[in-house]
Amino acid sequence: MEIKLYQKNGTYEKKDTGEKKPYTNFYVKVGNTLVPINVPYFPNPALNDRDPNYNSRVAVLKAFAEELPEKEDTSKKPVINPREIKCPICSKIMQIDDHDEDTYYLTCDCKTEAVINVKTRDIVFTDSDGNELPEKTDN
Repeated sequence: MEIKLYQKNGTYEKKDTGEKKPYTNFYVKVGNTLVPINVPYFPNPALNDRDPNYNSRVAVLKAFAEELPEKEDTSKKPVINPREIKCPICSKIMQIDDHDEDTYYLTCDCKTEAVINVKTRDIVFTDSDGNELPEKTDN
């Protein structure tokens, strides 16, 4: 299982002063799950409640963390059911030829082929010569 450390940087506005302040949030990705990490502040009464090591702890995490990738917006793309895809040439339902994890390979009697990425909801049609075809909109 792969484990990665990510950081997300941004700014926020302080409610009381309206001042813009930077922030960094940290996350550990374990498998497909993002787990937020909180870097605690340990006030020391002997140092007027300062934590002299806080910035050092944050700096270590920043040094090893990758930028958190933006989440892909798939809300506008329809869910794809590979068993309902119609051929853009002859309008017949295409047959599943093969699949692996998130990719389906479809074929049609008229030699049209399609590759579907279920995760990104992308579909690419090709004709018998391997030329890319436009996606039919009334699937």
